[in-house]
Amino acid sequence: MKPLRDRLQEYLEENPFLEEALHNGLLNLSAVARSWKDRLDRDQGESVSEASVIMALRRMEPTIPKSTMLKLKQFTSDFGDIIVRSDLADFTFNNSPTIASSQSEFLRRIKDQISWFYTFSKGVSETTIIISRDATTALLESFSNERMTQQTLDLASITIMLPQASINTMGLYYYIFRTLTLRGINICEVISTTNEFTLVVSKKDIEKSFEVIHQMRK
Repeated sequence: MKPLRDRLQEYLEENPFLEEALHNGLLNLSAVARSWKDRLDRDQGESVSEASVIMALRRMEPTIPKSTMLKLKQFTSDFGDIIVRSDLADFTFNNSPTIASSQSEFLRRIKDQISWFYTFSKGVSETTIIISRDATTALLESFSNERMTQQTLDLASITIMLPQASINTMGLYYYIFRTLTLRGINICEVISTTNEFTLVVSKKDIEKSFEVIHQMRK
């Protein structure tokens, strides 16, 4: 049987937003203890009192210390330019022996279109390509021999230029994801280089996404 504190930490790790609300004093601890009562009794193999759960919750330390969260808030004020792109499309293909040749053919076709956006992400079994809608015809023709498994239109992206220290900043991406999620924004894709971070969202969410990121920078 695990110590009660360790068991409660497991429950909180399943829902980071619940943990944050706990450490911000926004939770009714009695209600939380009651809602977990049956599960705790089953997992611990004995009856656990509501009072002991409340006491354990009060004594728990945040997974991410408040000092770290403060540093993250200060760090986001150093974000560089924020670049928004609209009218994007997302295509995913199964990897194949010819996928690299198809990619080369696509790049050859669009080499003079310097304003078009494109990015490739090759995984173990599939490759995802995000492009400007204007490049769709060139892409589909270049990848005509490949097997497409997914296509998503009406997307937009927001790119954040990160400070040089971002690679050593613990929790930065979590902080960005958390803030967007709390505002009800679904992230469709993520594109990252060393000092750039791009979020791909539905076109309907791009204004709200920009507002959130802009507020973080303030």
